[in-house]
Amino acid sequence: MKKAGQNNLKNKDNSTRNIILSKSLELINNIGVVDFRIDNLASVLSLSPGNITYHFSKKEDICIVLWEKFLTKLDTYDIMFSKMLDLKQSFLILRSICKLIYDYRGVVMFRGGDIRTIMDDETNHRSLKQHILPVLNKISFLLQINQYINEPEKDKEIDKIVQTLIIRWWINQTAIEQADISANSLAKGINQSALLFLFSFYPLFTEKGISEFQEIATRVRQNNIDVEIPH
Repeated sequence: MKKAGQNNLKNKDNSTRNIILSKSLELINNIGVVDFRIDNLASVLSLSPGNITYHFSKKEDICIVLWEKFLTKLDTYDIMFSKMLDLKQSFLILRSICKLIYDYRGVVMFRGGDIRTIMDDETNHRSLKQHILPVLNKISFLLQINQYINEPEKDKEIDKIVQTLIIRWWINQTAIEQADISANSLAKGINQSALLFLFSFYPLFTEKGISEFQEIATRVRQNNIDVEIPH
């Protein structure tokens, strides 16, 4: 009986912790990390501040956990690749990444709001660069194998700089969006952002790559991407 009681208490603690994280993410996305406070969170959840600090001693601890959850989800995109990767599949993967960034826009803006932080975050090697650039590198490698892009010159890293600038633009763009943005507007913005990521490969495209990219770009302009944004 004692063990069952301990398990129930543990489950309750985990449930409360998850509720705190979920509501924190919602608040941070709406008001930003700077204005996010423990007492406001407690009020919204109808809890005492002590109930919050039992799980997280300060708001920065909440932000760290949310950042780690974001990076962990970002790492899962590694399993979405196949050896037959084409531009359309690449677009959909990049589209999902843009949606993930939007879902965590508050903490991503806080941890990756400038290029220096994006590129060189020395805190436990948990920078955005160390998680998103391997995804982009894998896309580049597979597109090259499948003859959508040419092999890049070894001494040029312009594509990485461009991709990093796109990340920064997308972070800043999503940070100023209203919380009640319509689903159609959100889908359109995410499609355009994914297209920008894909466009960063444009200088390397083969004729085959250019043709397929133009087809994707046309569908984005016409708002004719029929795959739903995942929730």
